[in-house]
Amino acid sequence: MTTPRPRNILTYLILLSAIMAVGCEKKPLDVRELEGIWVREQYVEAVRATKRAFSGLPESIAFTPDGRITWTNFHEGSWVKIVGVRATDTADVYRLSVGRWEEEFPKDTEIDAMILKVRRDASGKISGLVVLESPITESKDEPLIRIPVPLDLYVNGLLLAGTYTDEKGAEYSFDKSCHARWPGMEFTYEMLLDAVEIDERDTNYIITTHGGHRKNLNWYGFKWREGKLELFRRKSHDGPIACEAKPFAVLTPTKPPRP
Repeated sequence: MTTPRPRNILTYLILLSAIMAVGCEKKPLDVRELEGIWVREQYVEAVRATKRAFSGLPESIAFTPDGRITWTNFHEGSWVKIVGVRATDTADVYRLSVGRWEEEFPKDTEIDAMILKVRRDASGKISGLVVLESPITESKDEPLIRIPVPLDLYVNGLLLAGTYTDEKGAEYSFDKSCHARWPGMEFTYEMLLDAVEIDERDTNYIITTHGGHRKNLNWYGFKWREGKLELFRRKSHDGPIACEAKPFAVLTPTKPPRP
């Protein structure tokens, strides 16, 4: 076997260095890769395990096609404008330059930084986020997952969506778009995730506006007990939100809720 000459070895090392440099080149981030709704994985898993909507902070951020990041904790919400993005010296970590709250055209002096670490799947698609620094979110340094619908609808799918019968065989149903059918009535509802005025956080709540008017607002509580769904009426419309002690219906799933 011929021993490589020094010049050949030098050429080989130069080519190897170039190949390694290309392999280590930081992957640019297209903000469109982030589009969608991102929520705390820890919160989703807690809701799934406890069957309670008030199992932690229901924080949600969404990257929208118009270059905004919307944020809510379901008590309040707002948005910021993305004005730039660049890779940092750390692999898969990016710096997003964002404006102040609800500034469509922020000035250079009104720019803050949001630092994200992304996780990619085998195909290279972003499958997870960790917010390292942010002027927007309350939660940091924990995994966020992308969900296909707003968080209140997602929680509705985890906890309530399905078909049930009561002790007399009457049918009740709740669908994934928050439309309910009960004996003699049907209505749309909202899954409550704002716990600010809630007195009993081991109970879940839905709000319905019968007739479409806010003055006709009705609250119902529900909780799972030994595989059955109990429905409650609100105790009083004054003071903290709480339900009567006894359920007005106890339902057996015929088509259980699915994620």
